Amino acid sequence: MPEDEVQRAIQAVFRIEWPRLVAGLARLTRDVGLAEELAQDALVAALEAWPSAGVPDRPGAWLLATARNRALDRWRRERRLRRCRWSWVASCCEPPRSPVPQPCRLPSSAGSHIAPKTKGVPLERTRSAATLAMALSSASRVARNPSTSQTRR
Repeated sequence: MPEDEVQRAIQAVFRIEWPRLVAGLARLTRDVGLAEELAQDALVAALEAWPSAGVPDRPGAWLLATARNRALDRWRRERRLRRCRWSWVASCCEPPRSPVPQPCRLPSSAGSHIAPKTKGVPLERTRSAATLAMALSSASRVARNPSTSQTRR
């Protein structure tokens, strides 16, 4: 098929299939902007592949399959990056191991048993430091085991 005919076929397919393609991708991704971006990527792939391979029998299905595969690749890449970020956070934020087990919660009467190093430090600052230490330790536990996090999609 000559280059000129392929270009006209792609333009015709684009005009006819664009609304259906974006609607199908929007249903899949639940994001119209992302759906349009994936549809554009599929059109670029068609512009690269169809001149040499020819226009497929069902060009709309070809475009939808290409865009859907790109969406899946994108989600897999994002999931892999999220895991890498969590492992990086876990390695950076892990508190140093202490040979003596530390209590999980700060008792409400924290001022009554202040350690000797904290004598003279206001009670509010001591509680703030303990709260920060607990938050960092729980963040490192979540970072080491990302399946426990509540952010599921």
